[in-house]
Amino acid sequence: MTTPDWQAVAAAVKNRRAELGMKQKELAEAAGFDPSTIRNVETAARSSYDYVTLAKISTALKWLPDALDRISKGADPAEMEPEVPGGTAAHDGSIEQLATLVRELQDEVRELRRQLEERTD
Repeated sequence: MTTPDWQAVAAAVKNRRAELGMKQKELAEAAGFDPSTIRNVETAARSSYDYVTLAKISTALKWLPDALDRISKGADPAEMEPEVPGGTAAHDGSIEQLATLVRELQDEVRELRRQLEERTD
C-alpha cells in the first residue's frame, strides 16, 4: 500500500477553495472545524488525517465525501466529481465508504497481481 500524499491533498484543498472563492475561515465553518484544521491540511502539517475529517472537508468543497481520501492515494483532483445536490447528504455516507473500500481492495489486488507476476518471471 502506498503512503498517503498529504502534499497533493494540501494543494487540492487550496486550489478548490480558491476555485470556489472561499476563505479558510469559510471552509472551516462549512466543514465544522476550527480554521487551524484547514491551515494544517493546507500545509500538510500532520502525517495523517482521519477519513471523517477528509470527508467533511471534501463535502464542504462540494466534492463527494471520499474525494480527498482518493487524492491522498494518487487520484487526480481534476477528476473529482461534484457533490450531487440532495444526493450524498440524503444518506449516512455508507455508499461512499463502500466505494472507497472497493477502490482500496482493487488497488491491493493489482499490487498482489504485480507481485505474483514478478515471482513467476
